[in-house]
Amino acid sequence: MRAELQKFKAVLDAGIGSGKGVDETTLLHWFAQSAEHVALLAYATKGVVPTSVGREIPLGGFRADFAWAAVDAHAAPTIVFIEFEAALSDTLFEIKKKRTTPYIGAAFLEGFSQIVDWCAFGQHEAMTNPLVSQLLRGVARPPIYQFTLIAGLDHFASDPALTSRLTWWKQNIKYADGAEMYSFTDVLENGMRRVGHWL
Repeated sequence: MRAELQKFKAVLDAGIGSGKGVDETTLLHWFAQSAEHVALLAYATKGVVPTSVGREIPLGGFRADFAWAAVDAHAAPTIVFIEFEAALSDTLFEIKKKRTTPYIGAAFLEGFSQIVDWCAFGQHEAMTNPLVSQLLRGVARPPIYQFTLIAGLDHFASDPALTSRLTWWKQNIKYADGAEMYSFTDVLENGMRRVGHWL
């Protein structure tokens, strides 16, 4: 896990070094390389080692970039669907003419809109998804469905005013029960912190 986190850090550091960030395609390809990379998302965000992972999971008219499940006989199973947006310099905030205060980024808002749709309409699709049904075969406890948006890099929102706006958003804009937002910086730092606890 530590080695994979170091590789992921190198991807993000290269994007920061370029001043542009990391495009969505690069991030999708990196995580799609292996089941371990997708499992890293579960471990970094929830501290969970998943029992199953997947990519490009259909949710009716929607599609999740990634998904993971933790099915345990001693706890309610958890099914998480993940939407990626880019980690570019303007993903979280973007400067437009005639305004000195940056706007919340269009890409971030697009990802947020996707999660809203999943919460409003996708939960039924998740519950009837044949892949999910197969994972839950024989499980008595009702599953917990969660939806996660991962977007942007904190480096490009490091100005104190932008950091405050991003923190406020994370703390106050609630999609629905079980929906969360992380930056790719959060994924890396949470993962590194959790790996550190195992040392």
